[in-house]
Amino acid sequence: MQKRQGQLTFSPSDLTGYLACPHLIQLERRVALGQLAKPEAENPEAELVKRKGEEHERAYLERLRAAGKTVAEISLEPDHDWERAARETRQAIEAQTDVVYQGVLVSDDGWRGIADFLERQADGTYEAVDTKLARHAKPAYILQLLFYSEELARIQGREPARMHVELGSGERASYRPDEFAAYYRRLRSRYGVDPDDPMPDADVRVVLVVRPTTLLARSPAAGGPPAIERVTGERRTVYRP
Repeated sequence: MQKRQGQLTFSPSDLTGYLACPHLIQLERRVALGQLAKPEAENPEAELVKRKGEEHERAYLERLRAAGKTVAEISLEPDHDWERAARETRQAIEAQTDVVYQGVLVSDDGWRGIADFLERQADGTYEAVDTKLARHAKPAYILQLLFYSEELARIQGREPARMHVELGSGERASYRPDEFAAYYRRLRSRYGVDPDDPMPDADVRVVLVVRPTTLLARSPAAGGPPAIERVTGERRTVYRP
């Protein structure tokens, strides 16, 4: 979340943060508005994870290049101009480049994000790929990919058939955006109502089943509370707003 030209702009990570902890988003909003200073804290473990994640991402990029893929690399530097970078991303897609690395996607209503990879498919459309160190996909990854997929659909005039997570195990988890689109749109519309309010009630839930690696979006049982569930084998973790 950032303030640009007097307006707050949002990213997919804000949405996942809102779902996990509405109070965190309240604090980040106050920081963005200059009402609160963000505390400075060293976190060696987080820095290590970040470095390993960047290494995983670069290794995947090098595998694509070694396979002979043409790669357009997008950067916000040096001017940090999101509109310019989004335009370059669109141009690379229109030029049918095999892979757009660090593609910048900006929606009409101010949401924006950077996809690790946008990969051209055999039919000429593009699908989003994020690299993650985790061994299994998580709900937060899916919400990020849904934003990228939505913006790709707007650019190319067709919804991507799949979205993907390149896992730290070397495996790829793939999902259909249309299975989660209704949940994503509802959650995003609720986010914009008032970030100061607690998470409003929702009437859907997301279930993550990692063995087999499948994600399902469905409504809760009648009268049941909304939740995001992570199911690993026999272990079930429920995240409630």
